[in-house]
Amino acid sequence: MRPYSIDLRERIIDAFLNKEGSIRELARRFKVSFCFVWRLIDRYRKTGSMAPKPHGGGYPPTIKEEHYEMRRKI
Repeated sequence: MRPYSIDLRERIIDAFLNKEGSIRELARRFKVSFCFVWRLIDRYRKTGSMAPKPHGGGYPPTIKEEHYEMRRKI
């Protein structure tokens, strides 16, 4: 899943700072989850940033590099 756009994040923060509703109301208004809005506001308060976090990585490869050549022969 792709991160939400910076534009959407800015609109949510602006609405929150202008006291246009609670976190739950903003989540309904912008059609995102309550947790997303809560985490976005929390991070904005702590760091001043509303940019998405970098991708966390994922699972390490299950096939080791030294086995690639062996797999190609099969």
